[in-house]
Amino acid sequence: MGEFASPYLKYLTVDEEARRWMIFCTDTGFTSISPGESYPPRVKSHPPEYRADLTRGRILREHQIVYITRGGGFFRSTGFPRTRVSPGTAFFLFPGIWHSYAPDADTGWDEYWVGFNGEYPARLVENCCLRPEDSLFRPGLHDGIVDSFHEIFSLAENEAKFHQISMGALVIKLIAAVISYDSRAKRDSREDGIVRDVRCFFEENIGSIPDMEGLARILAVSESALTRVFKRHTGLTPYHYFLQMKINKAKMLLTEGELPVKGVAFRLGFESQHYFSRLFKIKTGVSPTEWQRGSHLRLESDEASRS
Repeated sequence: MGEFASPYLKYLTVDEEARRWMIFCTDTGFTSISPGESYPPRVKSHPPEYRADLTRGRILREHQIVYITRGGGFFRSTGFPRTRVSPGTAFFLFPGIWHSYAPDADTGWDEYWVGFNGEYPARLVENCCLRPEDSLFRPGLHDGIVDSFHEIFSLAENEAKFHQISMGALVIKLIAAVISYDSRAKRDSREDGIVRDVRCFFEENIGSIPDMEGLARILAVSESALTRVFKRHTGLTPYHYFLQMKINKAKMLLTEGELPVKGVAFRLGFESQHYFSRLFKIKTGVSPTEWQRGSHLRLESDEASRS
């Protein structure tokens, strides 16, 4: 992820020009906490208002974004319960809101942060775009987020003309990245759950015609959304995936040889033996009877010898 090999820390001056742009940076840094190391480290290197014991909590007069890229620990704040922090977690701190966080003693963690203030972040809070009760996000590990921090560090170090304007733009970019990646991760997690539930439903109802409308209702999505999500994850519509599951189950039953072809078709809910046989041959290249007799093994052997 491109972490610094050593800690970085910078507190910034803010002039009237920076304030007119409605967002400005107050401090930024990176630190790597080793297992067993006291936290926060190097307390005396911070101004007095930043020196509070973070395990007990503190209140700042600024906003901050804190991004964890290694290790684990906890975060909590007023209105937000104590929550586990893992790599790829980001949390927002708000002015006037008590908060507490720290790494686990047995792991430590790597921590990036940037402090900022101005009318723009205040408006985001007023409009409920950022809320103390939704302080923690799990965007995952992304080089783009780390790169934005590195750009902020470089600007903070050089303090070239209008550096605060560029840093403010990068903070806005960070806010957008954290929230959008978190939203995408939640969507993907939700979609994984939908696909998993559909597969389980198919397995449990392999011998019937699935009620996709009813299943969509149970999963609290529209039938069209369910189809779209399922195809994005599997490459097949639910109907064609279900047919393939039936064919795979038919292969197993035919190989076991305990049921005749007609019995397999009946067991799997096909409307007729003829339809089952025709579909099976389309999908496998041989008829159910040939499969049961072992023709598929000879075909596979012939193909292997030709290759």
